[in-house]
Amino acid sequence: RDVERSRGLGDVYKRQSAVNFSGKGKGRSFKNISASTLADWIKDDNPKSKVVSISGKDRGSILMAGKNPDLALWYDKDGGYTSSTYYLPAMPVWVSDFNKNLNVRSYKDSTWSLLKKEHIYKEHARADDFNGEKIVSKKNGAKSTLPLNFGEMPTSSLLNGFYEYPQGDRALVSLAIESISRLKLGSDNHTDILFLGLSATDGVGHHFGPNSVEQLDNYLRSDKNLMHLIDYISAEIGIDNTLFILTSDHGVMVLPE
Repeated sequence: RDVERSRGLGDVYKRQSAVNFSGKGKGRSFKNISASTLADWIKDDNPKSKVVSISGKDRGSILMAGKNPDLALWYDKDGGYTSSTYYLPAMPVWVSDFNKNLNVRSYKDSTWSLLKKEHIYKEHARADDFNGEKIVSKKNGAKSTLPLNFGEMPTSSLLNGFYEYPQGDRALVSLAIESISRLKLGSDNHTDILFLGLSATDGVGHHFGPNSVEQLDNYLRSDKNLMHLIDYISAEIGIDNTLFILTSDHGVMVLPE
């Protein structure tokens, strides 16, 4: 219902300056971009095809979604996922419900610990305490090592940077699965496309470096999150009806320290 309303009012909203539904950022949209995207080509070929784009970063979602997606969402740096009036007249109720259930503030009692046995990290990553890594905890004497207790972070830092951690990517995959169900992606003969921008690799890389224990653990968790998504799509849509494409963001050098 929300999607149909947005299509009916689409021209009105696209002529106006976009306003985000939540968060601290200014309005975001594709309005000032003249290029077209894969999403646009699919929509032009078949208007019944659906396009959904979700990312931790606003630009990640928007640049993939193109001019006229059915849904474009990004993390609002305040504990939830948002969109703007460029795309929809109002936030879909089910997305608001997802944000409430996600309850990022509740992660204050959570800990990011190693997913695998310690020897795996000793074999494939550098020492955990390395000069130049970000010390996330504000506790006296804290080090840049796992486990990371989110309760030792300022609440504002947790809300602002949640999408940069593996837990943020896990939430994003859950939101993607919810969007597949809500918009019935892949349920007919029209080609649908789902873009996902997983932002934790970028965030963890900036905070801890590419050779860190934290990044290795994030990669392992990314594999787990993606397999959860692939299993869901396989069961609900069928693996033979789906094409998976994985691409990278940007490269990175080791920490200068």
